[in-house]
Amino acid sequence: LKDFVYRLEFGQQYQKNLTEAYYGMNTSAAQQYGNMPFASKDLNDGSILRLANVLTYNKKNFSGENNITVMIGQEINQSSSSLLTASAKYFPQYTSKDNALSMMQLGRADPISSSYPPDAKIASFFGRMNYDYAGKYLAAVTFRADGSNKFAPGNRWGFFPAASGAWRLSEENFLKENKDWLSNLKLR
Repeated sequence: LKDFVYRLEFGQQYQKNLTEAYYGMNTSAAQQYGNMPFASKDLNDGSILRLANVLTYNKKNFSGENNITVMIGQEINQSSSSLLTASAKYFPQYTSKDNALSMMQLGRADPISSSYPPDAKIASFFGRMNYDYAGKYLAAVTFRADGSNKFAPGNRWGFFPAASGAWRLSEENFLKENKDWLSNLKLR
């Protein structure tokens, strides 16, 4: 197993944001409420989870000057969020910001609103194979498949194949004498 390398990546991110707003009696926003103060609080919770597995096989100089690298992997991501909003208006005129935000019952409370959008889920599978002969003739093939619950039903997966080839001319004998000014000429 000396030619194999396995990599596991895991990450979790959690965030909580509290946004507080207060509009005193002399603000233009309070004019719609008879110049009476109003306040609101938004609590936004979110989390992101990521897991990836990558296996790489690398074999150098087999059967002469052949080199190959093969990588396969998978990754999953899931994110979720929620939003809770509380607001009140018509606070007594000289209510301070701190009092309004800590005692919302001093004003006329609006209905509490909440939002729980569906989780975003993405699964990916990918692979790549790089081949070269003597560092001169290069070929690569890649493939990726991504599936998501955000894609349209019946079309939840996208497939992305690619291939490329190259010829490193600077490694050819007929260009070796130009090494002082030509270090890497490649035709793709």
